[in-house]
Amino acid sequence: MHAAHTISYDIQTMNLWSLPSSSTILFLIFFVQILDFLSDFGNASQRAQQLDQKILQDATSVSPLLGDLVSLAVPQVYGSLQLTIGTDANGNLNESDVMMFMKNVGGEIPG
Repeated sequence: MHAAHTISYDIQTMNLWSLPSSSTILFLIFFVQILDFLSDFGNASQRAQQLDQKILQDATSVSPLLGDLVSLAVPQVYGSLQLTIGTDANGNLNESDVMMFMKNVGGEIPG
């Protein structure tokens, strides 16, 4: 995979995981993965709907108002996630150095 952007931290630099732009072979692999996903879209959609229903039922069992709140919050949480991949000493992507970060989506910034 090709990293289009980088995020620098005090300790190391991580690359945002993204669609490859220069390698035809990697692009074809990625394209095949998309086709695999699309060919299973019906099952994936059903599993996603089952997960949504389970989350809503669990939250509503605590409070009906909590169900509504959680229904709005879950997509925000998923949308705030950023998958990154590290690099080795030569600048090559290190597929065993993958991290997930969460963006601040509206909380108060300390300071």
